[in-house]
Amino acid sequence: MQLTRLLFHSTLLTVAIQEAACQRTLPNDMRLEVLNIADAIRDPLSFVVLAVPVSNTKLHEVTLPKQGLADPRTVTEIKTSLRVLAVLKGPVLVGNIEYRSYQFGGYSLKIGPPEGASGPLGSTGLYFLRTGGDGTLRAFVDGYRPDIRTPWFREGHPPPSCDRPTLCVAEFLLNYQEAYEPTEFGSSLGDNVMFSMQTAGFMPTLTFLMRDAERSEQPVHSEACLALAVWFPLEFPRECEAATSIENALARQTRVGALRGELRRGRLDWVINHLDGTGPVQDYLHLLQAASDAEVRQLAATLLIEAGLQH
Repeated sequence: MQLTRLLFHSTLLTVAIQEAACQRTLPNDMRLEVLNIADAIRDPLSFVVLAVPVSNTKLHEVTLPKQGLADPRTVTEIKTSLRVLAVLKGPVLVGNIEYRSYQFGGYSLKIGPPEGASGPLGSTGLYFLRTGGDGTLRAFVDGYRPDIRTPWFREGHPPPSCDRPTLCVAEFLLNYQEAYEPTEFGSSLGDNVMFSMQTAGFMPTLTFLMRDAERSEQPVHSEACLALAVWFPLEFPRECEAATSIENALARQTRVGALRGELRRGRLDWVINHLDGTGPVQDYLHLLQAASDAEVRQLAATLLIEAGLQH
């Protein structure tokens, strides 16, 4: 029922926006889409900054005409000032910067994951921005949030600079530091694994999660183990066995059985396809030798010999 209601409201929203666009009521520089951070990082005109929003200013708004069952709604252009803490992609930025975005007001469906232009003032986030046609900084997407929440981050411990933004973003989101707030970091892992898979891919994401699972801080350890059980059941490590429930363990074993069969049949070709160019075969097989499943560990040892990588 809830899904049906969401789809209904989503349809109304889409129809209203499309019809309004036909009447040229929407701004030409609006980019109404969900944030895909991989696309945002690859865009040559994009910026990625760790920052704190310090103020929002309403610039102007446009009222959309009534469309069918949907009531009239407004599109508001907002100017947000950010205090920059670190730059993960783009030129060096110091102090405060401003970006513009469009927001929709009044829709019963909360659009975006989550909705809004940014987090509350004073909160920290990883912002994805772009250079607009007029040279001003704009949110990479409008209507939806252009940032990833980082409530676990503590100022004074910025991410290291690097020349590979796709890897930098993933490492920042998954690499726990002692200065971070562990509860917030652990609760953010589920979403951040998804973001890391979008940008860095399979092997780096797995490597970062394994590091978190090796930590003793809670709930970082247990949440990392849960994320490994969901995203990487075949590679699930032995040190995580005590951190998952019996129900989760049974569900994981079912998935492991299917993946183990694919590995046994496909051998090294399956491994190469599984990695999809995100890491060395040897490193992956060594990692599998620490897997929870005994048959997977034995298969990994056999494949290392078959590949001439171990004697």
